[in-house]
Amino acid sequence: MLVSQGITNHCTYKTTHSNTIRLRVQCVQHVCPWKCQAILRTRDHVCEIRKVEGVHTCATHLITQDHKHLGSRIISQHVRQMVESDPSTPIATIISSIQTSMGYNTTYRKAWLAKQQAIEDVYGN
Repeated sequence: MLVSQGITNHCTYKTTHSNTIRLRVQCVQHVCPWKCQAILRTRDHVCEIRKVEGVHTCATHLITQDHKHLGSRIISQHVRQMVESDPSTPIATIISSIQTSMGYNTTYRKAWLAKQQAIEDVYGN
């Protein structure tokens, strides 16, 4: 969830600490004081943001066509409901959905891998 929010808001960040329970990220711009910490609540499998430090003082000068963290796994989480209702959803529809909701173009390959992952998540391997 934290990753998809960063992608939607066109923020670039780097992970400073990550394990199965905790995640810490910070802005890639060294002059920006923004940092965020989150934990995974294992009981209900929800990521909870615990601490946000600072405000993004940097601005993305150029919004690119693709985001560094927009991988097939993030896309599969986004399109899971779409694929669950119709497993024959065309890849072009998935690409269009990502472009509309997140503002990024994605490759056919990434969208295809995401659809396969979503199908596996819904129906099993």
